[in-house]
Amino acid sequence: MKKYTIPVVKILEKNIRKERKYVYEISGNLLIKKKEILYFYIKSCYTATVEIQCDNAVTRYKIKNMIYK
Repeated sequence: MKKYTIPVVKILEKNIRKERKYVYEISGNLLIKKKEILYFYIKSCYTATVEIQCDNAVTRYKIKNMIYK
């Protein structure tokens, strides 16, 4: 099976960039989504709160002083 990663980049604000990667496998003629990876890039010296919602449960993460790529 071959694995493919497809990145999707979105600028949330001028200081925050969100990147979502989808990892797929190809089995015969089927395209199978294996996982989804979410990255947040924040310019240095900024703080942000990231909220992730999954099945009615919300988790918040405080991110500070990350390097913007």
